[in-house]
Amino acid sequence: MSNIISELTKMVGSDVISKAANEFGESESGISSIIGGLAPTILGGMLNQSSNPSAFGKIFDMIGGQKDSGIMDNLGGLIGGNQSSGIAGTLMSSLFGNKVGGIIDLISSVAGVKKSSSNGILGMVAPLILSYLGKKVMSGGISGLTSLLSGQRSNINAALPQGMGDMIGFSANAPKMDIPKVTKPDVEFKAPTPSGGGGSGLFKYVVPVLLLAGAFFAWKSCGDDVKNVAGDAMETVGDVAGGAADMAGDAAGAVADVAGDAVEAAGDAAGAVVDAAGNAIAGLGDFFSRKLANGFELNIPEFGIESKFIDFVEGSDAISNDAWYNFDRLTFQTGSANVDMAKSKEQIDNIVNIMKAYPKVNVKLGGYTDNTGNEAANLRLSQARADNVKAAIVAAGVDGSRIETEGYGIAHPVASNDTEEGRAQNRRIALRVTAK
Repeated sequence: MSNIISELTKMVGSDVISKAANEFGESESGISSIIGGLAPTILGGMLNQSSNPSAFGKIFDMIGGQKDSGIMDNLGGLIGGNQSSGIAGTLMSSLFGNKVGGIIDLISSVAGVKKSSSNGILGMVAPLILSYLGKKVMSGGISGLTSLLSGQRSNINAALPQGMGDMIGFSANAPKMDIPKVTKPDVEFKAPTPSGGGGSGLFKYVVPVLLLAGAFFAWKSCGDDVKNVAGDAMETVGDVAGGAADMAGDAAGAVADVAGDAVEAAGDAAGAVVDAAGNAIAGLGDFFSRKLANGFELNIPEFGIESKFIDFVEGSDAISNDAWYNFDRLTFQTGSANVDMAKSKEQIDNIVNIMKAYPKVNVKLGGYTDNTGNEAANLRLSQARADNVKAAIVAAGVDGSRIETEGYGIAHPVASNDTEEGRAQNRRIALRVTAK
């Protein structure tokens, strides 16, 4: 099955992207990122609505209305229009309701563009998707549209911007169907007893063998679980020690980083190592309850980034370019710039709640790597990681205009890159308050 998202992005040629970049004063890569974020988001919203016959029927009617619009022959003419009352605005409201603003914020943040630019490109992407789907499935009716979108679930999930799946409630897996409960039959089946009455013959040997086999596989499964738990614990320590190997473009260096993380298990820039239960065992101090200005209470470590962030916001110290605070429970997926939300959600949620409690506060996120591998690739990786942390914060409800990002690559090391422990400390994301 073809990838719809790839087909849609190919339809927007380089000349259209160049025109849009000039129209909005953005880079061509930024425009491409907007398109790459909007397409899976809209398709994911449609797939979410497929379980709601009334809402999905209206979407199908909108698709039918754009089938013969000819917009695919004039995409450039759709750039820059007012989308609040057009087909794009109607579609987005139908799919996402009051989440539209947050979606545009998130896409703009990830793409590194102005919100007005994302809105302008939406006016082209939304009609394009409707027209494309109209030509694909109108003859197959609503069931044909449902089938087409369902077959694209994995492609949609893979292309969604970081944090967008949580924002729109999109799952990589199809919803589970309720399985009817099987009732016990009125007549119970009883296995025949072999002749002799004493359970002799083949039957009495088969049952013990089956029991022993079941016990063996249960024991083996438990053993695998124990190994998995141990592996997860080591991965947690290694991630806190500095995250997965930087995508530096140097394969040998990346392998060395991964091995070093697992063996050294060094602390991060804050000197923290956290066990799988989330209890600080070094550097962060004890967890305690701290009340914010809006009355919300956080459970945070005494010496973690959250405490330092709040102290600075509530204190009298002036804004300083040198006052950076390192995340200490933030990790990334192995060999990736994607935030590992399973391990990082608690700390990101804490930062979100602090920013919500102090609405005048703006911050800057800095991304850093060690000096392993290609310097230019390290710079790109550090920027991508900072952008993805911002995206996760924006997805949780913070206005993206309050957060700047910058990747510094190998610059500004806090420790020597001559040791694995030092390199682990240099691979980090840091936060600085820019307004309060």
